Amino acid sequence: MPKPQTFKTSMKNIAVTGICLAAAVSACLMLKFLTGAAGFGAVFLLATAVDAEKTDKYYGFFIALVGAALTVIFNGNISVKEVAELVIVLSAGTAISFIVGRNKSALKCAKEDRIRAVLLRSMAHDVRTPLASVKLSTEMLAERGEVLTDREREFLISGIGSSVDQLMLMTENIIILTSGKLSAQALIKRRESAEKIISEAALRFRRLHSDVAVISTVPDQPSEVLMDAQLIEQVMQNLLENAAGHGEASIIEIILRINNGFAEFRFCDNGRGISEEVIEELFTERTGGVDSGTVRSMGVGLSLCKTIVELHGGSLLGGNSDNGAEFTFTLPL
Repeated sequence: MPKPQTFKTSMKNIAVTGICLAAAVSACLMLKFLTGAAGFGAVFLLATAVDAEKTDKYYGFFIALVGAALTVIFNGNISVKEVAELVIVLSAGTAISFIVGRNKSALKCAKEDRIRAVLLRSMAHDVRTPLASVKLSTEMLAERGEVLTDREREFLISGIGSSVDQLMLMTENIIILTSGKLSAQALIKRRESAEKIISEAALRFRRLHSDVAVISTVPDQPSEVLMDAQLIEQVMQNLLENAAGHGEASIIEIILRINNGFAEFRFCDNGRGISEEVIEELFTERTGGVDSGTVRSMGVGLSLCKTIVELHGGSLLGGNSDNGAEFTFTLPL
């Protein structure tokens, strides 16, 4: 089954190619009938270059092919000169299309690899914190367990559980980063029930955080959104974990709204909020959470969330509400 986004991308490429070809033909007609000037081949080569830059998969070649034939037609006769111009337009147009297309593909792959590498480096750095916590707590239990009070032991065990939860979430993020799905072409987008994805993310979160209440507010009418359900659920999981772990929230509300062709998912909590001086850095590769009023890295959490949402054609914003922190991401319907 073809992917919806592939069909959408193809239609965009066809539309851009049609516009570029129509513009070139119009320009040639103006040259021919208004000024009597020649140079039609140059016009089609320019259209080929523009189309190659704006499309994927070498669509500019079609303009070069059609342009070569139309150049001869506009010139009005077939001679050695016109045939030579036809060959030049076709050869140069094909070369432009393939060189630009190849360079764009290489740049796109390099950009995706850079994003993946940066996020993985961030993850590798942040794994140390929960591991160090687990190591320290287990050593204290092993060496001083008999002299510790029940409350001290419970605190250490609770800390170990919290650190393990962080490591599990980081592991799932690593799986996403290394699975090859971190590109628009690799998304498996289908029409999914937004309410169902919210419910599944909340249920999974409550299994690990029974002391945090998750409240969902959804429209009366069911909402279907084009998304990669696995990745969007991971986005929600990261936002919930961020509110509970870094924001120390005890109540998190998820509000779903449909506005102007977009599904809006708002995560509000009653935690300590975000310091104004670090809001600008929330989604950079090296940061992602808040701890005691300063930026504390959350692994690839928020950076990965932003990347996933933007690959879907949406946006992710973070800030403060009246009661705590608030994160909102949108997805096109």
